[in-house]
Amino acid sequence: KQKASDLQTRVLGMKRGSAEYKECVRTFSSDLFEASAAKFRSTNPAAMALEKEAADAFSPLINQFNQVSAYVCDSILKQSTLAEAHKNLVFWLDVAEESLRRGDYLTAQAIASGLGSPPISRLLYDANTQKFYIAAEEKNRVDKLCSQFNREGSFKLTREWTEKRLAAHQVVIPFVGVYSTDITFARDGNRDSKGKLK
Repeated sequence: KQKASDLQTRVLGMKRGSAEYKECVRTFSSDLFEASAAKFRSTNPAAMALEKEAADAFSPLINQFNQVSAYVCDSILKQSTLAEAHKNLVFWLDVAEESLRRGDYLTAQAIASGLGSPPISRLLYDANTQKFYIAAEEKNRVDKLCSQFNREGSFKLTREWTEKRLAAHQVVIPFVGVYSTDITFARDGNRDSKGKLK
């Protein structure tokens, strides 16, 4: 967290698109990728299929998702000016897009969750005047990122991305929500008891 905070403080003084800025985006994305990968490697697939152990098996991934999402939201809201908050938001958009390129869908979705949270929405949009405090380009980028992880078709788009990378033997860190949903459905839809026989 301290390293992340130090990097973000530096980002506020950088020009977007500069070599230094791009390196910061790559560093953030790489660090988050490694953290997600470590949590994913620690997950026991066999335990996920067991009703009593599934929650514990998913805990590291869920905690990683929640921590990143909360950090994204907090790092924007704690800025002292709207201009700094806006610059921070754009930085996170860039990190999310870099995470997508790396196949780290867990991190990208966590960032999308933070950017789409009610506190950020209230910061960027005045409901009374119906005025947005960010440029149309950035608003469209936020909307696109959030829409890419919607639940339509049971995360159809996320599944397609994951399968495509696996088919190409590329590294992928899937969004945990896809598989927790699958396991819940498989367990509830395929019960191993018939209930009370008459």
